[in-house]
Amino acid sequence: MRIGTSPARLVAVRGRFVTIAATLSVALAIGTPIALQLRASHRARTLSARAIDLLEVGPGSLGPEMLPDTGAALRLAVRARAIDPELGAARYALHLGTGIRDLARHDLFLAEGELGAASSDRPGAAAPRRYLGMALLEAGRLGEARVAFDAALSRDSHDVHALVGLGDVELERGDHEAALPRYEAALELEPRLASVHDRVGLALARSGRLEEAERALRRGVALDGRLPEPRVSLGNLLLRQGRIDEAEAAYRGALSVSGTNATAHLDLGILLFESGRSAEAERHLARAAELDLDDPTARGALGDLYAASGSLPSAIASYNEAIERDPASPALQNNLGNALERAGRLDDAERAFRRAIELDPVLAFPHNGLGSVLLARGDGPGAIAELERAVSLAPDVPHAYFNLGLALTRVGRGDAARTAFDRACELGTAAACGVTSTSRGTTRGRR
Repeated sequence: MRIGTSPARLVAVRGRFVTIAATLSVALAIGTPIALQLRASHRARTLSARAIDLLEVGPGSLGPEMLPDTGAALRLAVRARAIDPELGAARYALHLGTGIRDLARHDLFLAEGELGAASSDRPGAAAPRRYLGMALLEAGRLGEARVAFDAALSRDSHDVHALVGLGDVELERGDHEAALPRYEAALELEPRLASVHDRVGLALARSGRLEEAERALRRGVALDGRLPEPRVSLGNLLLRQGRIDEAEAAYRGALSVSGTNATAHLDLGILLFESGRSAEAERHLARAAELDLDDPTARGALGDLYAASGSLPSAIASYNEAIERDPASPALQNNLGNALERAGRLDDAERAFRRAIELDPVLAFPHNGLGSVLLARGDGPGAIAELERAVSLAPDVPHAYFNLGLALTRVGRGDAARTAFDRACELGTAAACGVTSTSRGTTRGRR
């Protein structure tokens, strides 16, 4: 006999199915946004972690003086923040990435603010304190930089960047021996970092340990043939020892791996100028000035080159460009004064020499230059006062004695003039030897 189901039972069963289906629909309606929110939160955390990894990259793949490329990291952090505006990791990555970007742009005030915020976001992190130390070091705030690097090391004792930063602080302070242990500690952790060997070489050279310095610099060159800095430092060391050809080869080697290295162009240009190869020197000095728009040194060197060749308008223009970038340099003001005097612009020359004296009253050469200008104007007593000041400041420089002899001759003090000429002759000024009281002309000193 077939068992049937009554209509009443069918209605009851159907009702239970409807209730279950309704309950499931409500659960799905509630659960779907929660699941989506969880997936979005996970996505934001993943993006933030990837950004932080890019920004906190270790020195094994990144030299300690180099900064990470913040572009990709910031894009990841922005996406994470858009997904979850309250996510602390995304906020930290944004502050850290923006601070590093500002540091790379030398916007030190902005960098300090962003890196300080990153430090607050993540109190236990070493990276923001390390980069903050770099910003403070570049700003010349050495004590604060040391505090920041120490704070980074207290959070990560293996932070090579911070160790190198502490060495750089000591190097900037002039305590070269104190810098060496910091660099050596960094090399114990990462022995193949060529840039740190370069720093060791610099510290050793400044401590007078030239053979050790050369070994360290050559080690840096061997470790990374793409890095120009150890080659430039090696060139400077060789030049200091009078090994001109080897120094030139080192500078050219630096340019062979990085043709846009302004320092290599500058140092090679100066070497060539001092070796009498002015045309090639001019090309390298001009290229250095082009590559580093804010540096006065190449422009000052170009001024020296043009002055030596007699191109006084070009020399004056180059010195003025250098002074725009370093208005507090007495040497540049003095050399500008020399060029202006030679060009016959005595009023401008006087202003330049007086500005140099104002900047450094104990520098002898501007007193000599001003004395020469005053003598050319017929102000014998004024010239004598400046030239006597010059010889008191630099008793072994012959130019001031020669000019003093001329000024004394002008006012009729023949015996005193002969004494000044004799001293100039003893110091190597052939023109002063056997000069009589009728001698004329002046000679100027430089830096």
